[in-house]
Amino acid sequence: CEDDFWGDCEKHEEAEDKTDDKDEFWGDDDSENDNFEIKRNYQGQMGVVGARGQTLIPFRSWTIERFADGVAKVVNVPKTEPPTCEGSWYIYVDQKETGLVDKSGNWILEPDRTARAYVTKPQNSGQITLRRTYECRESPSVCAARKREREARARREREKKRRADEISRRQRSACESKLPPFKSTLRRRGFSVE
Repeated sequence: CEDDFWGDCEKHEEAEDKTDDKDEFWGDDDSENDNFEIKRNYQGQMGVVGARGQTLIPFRSWTIERFADGVAKVVNVPKTEPPTCEGSWYIYVDQKETGLVDKSGNWILEPDRTARAYVTKPQNSGQITLRRTYECRESPSVCAARKREREARARREREKKRRADEISRRQRSACESKLPPFKSTLRRRGFSVE
């Protein structure tokens, strides 16, 4: 440095020394832990990508909770088809595997497997039952006849509902009988079942 007007020639020389060693500057020491991003691809799968675009954890249908030192903590939701039931009853299955995976996407240790299975049916989809009050403005005999018709219709509706409830109870019972063998299947696959 010929002209040291600002008095910082030594600082510039130190900076030039550091940039000459490009391998050290760019971090060839695989410091992927500092610059990574947990991403979701167009198929909805999650993976970990390094600063240079390299895949650190492969994209799969799991949720990545954390990543450090080439290891990711993931939650996987395996697909298991429960037995089918009649009517509107069905067996609901909520299962997950939680554990650590390596850069190949393989489990490092056996994951914790939990599952919950129970019989349910869809909730009432906002149906409202209205009760009407009738005011008859005709002759008493016509009003009495219409009242008998309404009462007969109401009896038929109650009987129809009673039969539907009985059928639903039988269907639920049949569906519940399939639940213990299905839970046993989940246990054989290594899941802790509630």
